[in-house]
Amino acid sequence: MADREYDVVVAGAGMVGAAFAALLATTESGKKMRIAVLEARSFEMPDLSECFDPRVVALTATSQKLLKDVGVWERIATQRVCPYQRMEVWEADGTGHIEFDCAEVRQPSLGHIVENALVVEALLARLEELENVELLCPAMVVDLQRPTGQAGGVVISLADGQLIAAKLLAAADGAQSKVRELCGLQLRQWEYGHHAIVTTV
Repeated sequence: MADREYDVVVAGAGMVGAAFAALLATTESGKKMRIAVLEARSFEMPDLSECFDPRVVALTATSQKLLKDVGVWERIATQRVCPYQRMEVWEADGTGHIEFDCAEVRQPSLGHIVENALVVEALLARLEELENVELLCPAMVVDLQRPTGQAGGVVISLADGQLIAAKLLAAADGAQSKVRELCGLQLRQWEYGHHAIVTTV
């Protein structure tokens, strides 16, 4: 018997997991669902008015629209965002090169550069406002079981001994995904042999 039951459980409250949960919870059908978001690390965020997160994301207009639709873009935009008009990407050996310019699409910018922490903070604050979403932290997934005799669903074992039942489990727990490992999903990966230096000016 599970300690708690949800329609959807999202493993991982980073940018992808939190955005997915917020988008799902604010749709017409999602408003009727019980949604849980699990995060292994503490939800406590640093004081972003005092520090700068060197990890940034280039948000396109489509991504900004998604964040606006779930009610967080205004919160992000009042802090530190920087529009970008042009982007150039190339390989060191010169075999690949591509450029983007806002003038080509007749827009004032291609999107905005935003600190990852600002996006995550705004999404978590929005999730806490939603009555159909529960944030569980710390909550580390250690095992998954598919109940016999049922068409679907999963029972999730957490490190603290709790059992959580879900009709759907969404894995958003990062590159070293425990959920992916427990599901036996294989990866194709290889070493590029490249190194990079990223700086913020």
